[in-house]
Amino acid sequence: MPGLPQGHPPINADSMIKVLKDQAAQNPQDPEAPLRLANVLYDHQRFSEAVEWYQKALKLDAKNVNARTDLGPCLFNLGQPKQALEEYRKSLQADPR
Repeated sequence: MPGLPQGHPPINADSMIKVLKDQAAQNPQDPEAPLRLANVLYDHQRFSEAVEWYQKALKLDAKNVNARTDLGPCLFNLGQPKQALEEYRKSLQADPR
């Protein structure tokens, strides 16, 4: 998994995803839970699943620039460049930096 220290044992992505899905279900009003899940899915190039969870995070916090910015490459990788650009525009409107 990207970002693990050298020598760290591998992490089973499916187990981690299940734990994060459970956390999201237990905290349905917490925008961070679906965002964490979306980020893991993104890191594992499971873009269509990541899109779903980024959108759930954005429903809970529409101004979350991190979620919107990461949603862009997912959409691009799924062959939706116009939608990806729209997400980048929305990110820049929310935070021009």
